[in-house]
Amino acid sequence: MTPSPVRIARRYLLAVNVPFDAASIEKLRKDFLMLLKNVDRVSSYEDLTKLRTAARTWNDHYDGSVQNLLRGLSDTIWFVLTGEMKYNDFYADQHRGWVKHWDAKIRAGYWPLHTEFMSLPYEPLELWLDKWDGRFSAEEGKASILAKWERDKKKWSEKAKREARKAWAALDEYVTWVGQRREGTAPVQEMKEVYQQDVDGFSVTFVGMEGDHDYYRSAVEKFKVGIAHYRERAAKVFPLLLGPAKLPLQLRGDQGIDCGGKYEGRHIVICPLNAPPKEYAHVIAHEMGHHVYQVYLSGDAKEFWSAAIRQDYAEADLNEILAEWREGEWSMDVLKRLALTDPILALQIDGLSRTHDWGSREDAVTYLQKYGPKVHVPTTPITGYATKNTEEAFCEAIGRLVGYGSRAVHPLILHWLTIILPREVKIAKSTRQAFPVLSPP
Repeated sequence: MTPSPVRIARRYLLAVNVPFDAASIEKLRKDFLMLLKNVDRVSSYEDLTKLRTAARTWNDHYDGSVQNLLRGLSDTIWFVLTGEMKYNDFYADQHRGWVKHWDAKIRAGYWPLHTEFMSLPYEPLELWLDKWDGRFSAEEGKASILAKWERDKKKWSEKAKREARKAWAALDEYVTWVGQRREGTAPVQEMKEVYQQDVDGFSVTFVGMEGDHDYYRSAVEKFKVGIAHYRERAAKVFPLLLGPAKLPLQLRGDQGIDCGGKYEGRHIVICPLNAPPKEYAHVIAHEMGHHVYQVYLSGDAKEFWSAAIRQDYAEADLNEILAEWREGEWSMDVLKRLALTDPILALQIDGLSRTHDWGSREDAVTYLQKYGPKVHVPTTPITGYATKNTEEAFCEAIGRLVGYGSRAVHPLILHWLTIILPREVKIAKSTRQAFPVLSPP
């Protein structure tokens, strides 16, 4: 008989922000099933929006719960193997083997369900209208979004159920193993260290970056080098980021997978990246860009920027795009392959893949068969992520400019930036070009 997961989890799987015990697992499971019961009850765009909000809330809680479990995995397994809080070489190899085994097993169950819930068939109305550049009414947009939901909901919910069964099985197996190994021991407390430093003139709070993990140590060093690069580049091309638009930073190791960065109004959250320091500078500048866009850009400047981005989109033939996309190739693979030979097409494919959730060429072929060959792509793409909306396009342009320099941003995009921020954006005269595209705001 399986030992009580409640007793096991409370003793061995103590978390910091999101409690991870058997009651939490069961609540996640029940809330998941409750959400799926509402799939067939959606009858309007408003119902679908509520369901999507509930799904995101559930997914955030699920992600936080499993991430807390994984962060404490090494210490938990050490304690249930040895009953000791001090290191002992005798157990080192066994400990490493079990950590590797359970880390892989839990992630294999966790990740597919997490990503499936992020791909719920939904598109915000404002993004749909922005995509179609006002050619259709709001009511037509709602009807189109709801129709896509009706087409895809069964496939999505059935896949979510399959992935959920795998996730619950992995979690149940782990807590059972923990209980069988060491049911009589005392709890292991995971302490989340918080400390503050001044880094190159920035107030930085480090959260959950403690421990002897090489990954965290490397991330902190790259982050500090990235701040130095950010300061140097921002001083040259966008000094506003070092003045009124400067915000405190947090480097957090407790925000889950693929966090990247977050603008939270009064501060910026940056997550550990497996990337060089310049990418840290890019992410910091991107998130600061949200602050500039929301606080410092005038209404006229925002209107000009949105119009400039929207008018840059043109119709393309998906058949022609697929002709450059090899059979069996994933979207990230084709992006890497075309990055040097045809960067415009690479970014267009990246943007389409993000917009339509294409993981592979086969997904794009399925889209072609369902909706036909007509797609809309930017003729002057900034990044794939910039296709999300006009604000993200602005932030990506600022991020690329500060992180990688003016050569990483198309001259037309630089031109638009100097129109809406004529005194703030500093571009060398040799980089400037004349583009009689739009009138200044």
